[in-house]
Amino acid sequence: MPLWVGGHKEYFGDGSMRQLSPLSGAIHLGARQILVIGVGQPQRAGLTSSRAGPGAPSAGTIAGHALASVFHDTLLADVEQAQRVSRTLAQLPPEVAAWLPYRPVEVLALQPSASLDELALKHVQELPAGTRDTLAGLGALETRRHGAGSAAALASYLLFEPGFVHALMRLGEIDAQQREGELRAFFGAAQHDDAPVAVR
Repeated sequence: MPLWVGGHKEYFGDGSMRQLSPLSGAIHLGARQILVIGVGQPQRAGLTSSRAGPGAPSAGTIAGHALASVFHDTLLADVEQAQRVSRTLAQLPPEVAAWLPYRPVEVLALQPSASLDELALKHVQELPAGTRDTLAGLGALETRRHGAGSAAALASYLLFEPGFVHALMRLGEIDAQQREGELRAFFGAAQHDDAPVAVR
């Protein structure tokens, strides 16, 4: 994306493509609570033959898997590490923990309850014809090879069309309602401290 910086044009991409520890910025700035809204889907985790269909995975499957790794895997690992360190600190005697350069951080991580890949396939016709043709050529729309798996992930990263965006918002509302108790407790605790930081 081009942006004007200091009177000249510079190009930027999504920060998570280089961010190996997505939570580190918030933690170093003093966050005590972090709300993580991810897009992770366990069904994207592998490229086994049963998921990719017969033969080798398509170019679309590989591209979708690569994007999922870039945007999701580092976030999950960072959440797990922050939670592990916080649990360890809670088990230490207070006088010992006080000497360490770490402090506990409450992390609440939310993930979609439904497959975003399958949702993307329902809205793929909203994409411009040229984009659809390209995705089809890469095998990213081939449902006969289980396109609702990693292959369709590529389409989900390209869909910025209103129908898909509204469907994502509806899914987010449903998922938030299902975890209403956790969210209320999380933000209720935040009223006694600084506001939590959201990381996507």
